[in-house]
Amino acid sequence: MNSLFARLTSLPIVAFSVLFACATAQAATCSDVELTLANYTGHEIKMTQLQYRKDGVWNTKTGIFGVDGHQKLEDGWGITYTINLPGVDGESTDFKLKYYLHAGGAQWDGPYYEYNGAFTCNDGDVVFMEID
Repeated sequence: MNSLFARLTSLPIVAFSVLFACATAQAATCSDVELTLANYTGHEIKMTQLQYRKDGVWNTKTGIFGVDGHQKLEDGWGITYTINLPGVDGESTDFKLKYYLHAGGAQWDGPYYEYNGAFTCNDGDVVFMEID
């Protein structure tokens, strides 16, 4: 009876240890990355989605463009965001931006996509993406 009790009470400890080991084996968050998006398209743009690549898969950064889900940016202007990228600290990643060109009135052409070059992400990196 005692050996059965010992085995049953140790089971949650073993399960927790395995889960903790799996969680810590994943790459850490690349923190406080300053991403500047600069518009050189010749038109106002509406940015609607920002993604980063982790292990070959695109991950969407939600909430970056506010409650509306978009951010407008005049030609010749830039905007800087400080973001965290889970799972890519010390690893190669890149960004993909989905945006639309203002065609006049309430009309927007697109979508269009802009990519930056791959870089090794480290805490506090400064990244510049030129949209043209």
